[in-house]
Amino acid sequence: MREILNNPWVLAALSGLAGAILTILVRRVLNKRGLFTYSVVHNHVGISTDDAVFGSVKVTWNDNAIANLYISTIEVRNESLRDFEGVTLRVWTTTTSLLTERAEILGTTHVLAWTREFAETLAVPAGKAASPEQLSLVYGRREYAVPTMNRGAVIRLTFLNAANSDDVPQVWLNVVHPGVRVKYRALPQQFLGVPQPAAALVGFLSGLIVVPVIVTAVDTAWLTATLAFLYGAMLLLPGALLLKLWRWARDMVGG
Repeated sequence: MREILNNPWVLAALSGLAGAILTILVRRVLNKRGLFTYSVVHNHVGISTDDAVFGSVKVTWNDNAIANLYISTIEVRNESLRDFEGVTLRVWTTTTSLLTERAEILGTTHVLAWTREFAETLAVPAGKAASPEQLSLVYGRREYAVPTMNRGAVIRLTFLNAANSDDVPQVWLNVVHPGVRVKYRALPQQFLGVPQPAAALVGFLSGLIVVPVIVTAVDTAWLTATLAFLYGAMLLLPGALLLKLWRWARDMVGG
């Protein structure tokens, strides 16, 4: 085996094979199917009430009373290592009426517009009123054209909406683009910009390596116990830092 490894031709062949395998793996990572994730947060901002003793509070839209008014915020993130062009975001609901809106790409001055097809469907000639079909469409759906969705980019969609019942409204999102799948993710608590559950898991797994090293390297029992205790108490910190390091390395590979 030593003679084989010392052969320059064998080393060249093995190096070439290793480079080819690494290239294939990197291309598989870069060409992996795109993943967009989104989360939704609903904030109750208005309630209409009628009280004969303490008075009435009315929230209205076009002079019509609204029982419950919400601000619903959707954040969409490109989790893949690819940039996408010509993406269409489709938002829809059956439990509330979408009223005013704001659609933006965070970190930029770019405000998203409706897709051409959607805008043409809702076009109302001058001097005429919107048809019942158009009103039903605009209250229940929106479609936005995203010229470029870079890797790691976040789009925020904010809607003022009137719920059809006392229940919290439900608003969904879909991405219309080849090679992209969409996944809903409930918004977890964050620690240093990293989800706490993920930071805790990575911190625990790293502790399986760090704690044995402490036990081996430190001879004093009380110091060993103290260091292990401190590591366990600060479990989220190393987990968050390791996840940030992983994201940085992933972004370096993905360009």
